[in-house]
Amino acid sequence: MASILSRAAAQLIGTLWPAYQSFKAIKTRDVDGYVMWMKYWTVFGFFQVVETFADSFIFWLPFYYEAKLLFLIFLIHPSFKGADTIYRKTLHPTLLQYEPQIDQLLASTFERARAKISSVGGALVSQFRGQIVNALQQQPPQQQQGDQPQAQQNNRRAD
Repeated sequence: MASILSRAAAQLIGTLWPAYQSFKAIKTRDVDGYVMWMKYWTVFGFFQVVETFADSFIFWLPFYYEAKLLFLIFLIHPSFKGADTIYRKTLHPTLLQYEPQIDQLLASTFERARAKISSVGGALVSQFRGQIVNALQQQPPQQQQGDQPQAQQNNRRAD
């Protein structure tokens, strides 16, 4: 039960509250707020990626979710300025060092994904088009209003 509460609190503290504070910084055009929350979201994004993989291995540790909650508080609390510290001392220098390689990897990955989506999408459209044509060819022709079956025409004459 405690882990469920800790997980919910981590979502509120790690995502919802910072999102609302980001909204307020945008609304008031607070440049310092922009910078602070951009650093937070950058650190949080990397944390989320690492945690997605690490969670499978360490979720069973006692007080794991409570430790995660404390880490998120460390990131956002003004007394600690954890996001700023991690961004300045770790992420920023590392990203600067590997920026050209990251940009190249992302560009080639997106190009391969675009080409794959285009080829798969084209194949799906062709297949779908073929299925529609087959379905239309298998349906009996619809009768027009003036074309009534002969039995119905004969019944009307008898009346």
